[in-house]
Amino acid sequence: MTDTNYKLLVNNIHLTDPETIDTPPDTAVNKYKFTMGTKIHTKKEYNITKTIYHSKVNLQLDTNITTTKIVPFWELASSSSNTNITIGRIVLNITFNTTANNSTKPKMLRLVGSIPANSDIDSSLTKTSDTNLESNILGTNASIYKSNFYIKGRNVTSTGTTFKHIIDLNKGFNSPDTKKYALGLEVNEVPAATTKITLDSYIELRS
Repeated sequence: MTDTNYKLLVNNIHLTDPETIDTPPDTAVNKYKFTMGTKIHTKKEYNITKTIYHSKVNLQLDTNITTTKIVPFWELASSSSNTNITIGRIVLNITFNTTANNSTKPKMLRLVGSIPANSDIDSSLTKTSDTNLESNILGTNASIYKSNFYIKGRNVTSTGTTFKHIIDLNKGFNSPDTKKYALGLEVNEVPAATTKITLDSYIELRS
């Protein structure tokens, strides 16, 4: 097949999602539901292939939740043993579905990931029924990747308020023995009031 160079003149380019995924139903206190899209889209520029995944999570945090509990929002099965990946840009659209004042919690949730050098996640993390947040769901908590990116608490006075967070992570992960890679949000500060959240996420892999 021979490549042909074309010149494309457009005002803008809009890449639509390859599929629509439903938001999981509401959850009970300190529970979550998590779904991943089954389709991806890719683009290549500067000889870098970017593969983009889409996921949605619903969770509810109460004032009795303990720190280090984690809600996963992305997973990927390794295609072969001892595989390396690089996670590039992450877009988190966080919608608050309750009115609550968590403005005194500047580091309420922390971006975390599976163990960078040797992920040990065996089972799928997606859940269609209410599931407890766990500290070791991405691996032994003391060994998992803990970023310097935090989701701050907000004073939400209107339900359905959404905030967008864009993180250029550019972090490498390894998965021996065809384990899974995963990302999540860890409770770093206990919320001041019951907080319901919908998390709509896009995760970019670079190769």
